[in-house]
Amino acid sequence: MRLERGLTQVQLAERAHVTRLTVIAVEKGSESVSASAYVDVACALGAELTLIPARMPTMEEARKLFADE
Repeated sequence: MRLERGLTQVQLAERAHVTRLTVIAVEKGSESVSASAYVDVACALGAELTLIPARMPTMEEARKLFADE
């Protein structure tokens, strides 16, 4: 996506207000990068970011999420 837009890693980093190393980590799909960094990079690319849970919650977990306290 970055290359399709003709951007270097440095240019993308500047637009996203992150370091070039963060851009590299995002491009590798690193789990050590914060969600906000992924959002910053996606926004800088004019892209949409979709988060998908690694697993679906169990029915009990779902009930707890929506239970009245």
